[in-house]
Order: sequence, then structure tokens, then C-alpha cells
Amino acid sequence: MSTSALLQDLGLPPQWRENLLPAIRAHLAAHPTKVVVLDDDLTGTQTVDNIPVLTEWSRESLAAALRAPGTGFYILANSRALGVRRVLVRGQVLPGIPVWQLGPESRFPGMNCIVFAGKEG
Repeated sequence: MSTSALLQDLGLPPQWRENLLPAIRAHLAAHPTKVVVLDDDLTGTQTVDNIPVLTEWSRESLAAALRAPGTGFYILANSRALGVRRVLVRGQVLPGIPVWQLGPESRFPGMNCIVFAGKEG
């Protein structure tokens, strides 16, 4: 089965026809942004390279990671520990990839998160 057919079969959007990496790098250079990946599966860190991985996320560790040079970091954590009960959906970066703003009762109120659906269960 071709990649296009597989994506269609899974109900996913088609692959981009152009290489978006130069545009992404240019955007990050013009608008410095930290990308923070929160994952509770250790195998997820195997998909990244040249990015710090935090295994604990105290206020001090997060503050240091946010101040450090670089475009982001990976947090290995149980995402349910964020204490999220409500979010404000701010929009989507791509179809099916929402941006949430955490509610006031969460561990990090007001934090914006890009949500990539993962496997559960």
C-alpha cells in the first residue's frame, strides 16, 4: 500500500508536496519560540535528536529549560499530572492538531499547548 493510500485509509491529510523545513526554520528565527513536547512514553524520545529531555519537571527545571538556548525541549512525564480540568481551544496549527490554553486550576495556568494525539490505553 502506498503512503498516500495509507494516509487516506487512516483519514489523515495527504503529505505536503513541498519541504516545509526551511519555512519553519525561518519562522522560528524571526519569532523565537520554544517547542515543548510532553510525553508519557519513553519511546517517544527516540524520535528526536539534539534536544534536551527532562525526566522531572519541577518549577526550577522548567525555568532553566525555558531560559536555555535552543528551540525547545522534551518532557518525559505523565501528562495527567498537569491537573487539567478545562482548556480554552485557541485554534489549530494543522487540521486535527489543536492549540489549548490550560485552565486556571491546572498546574501551569494559561500555558498554551499544541496537542498531538497519541496512543492511549
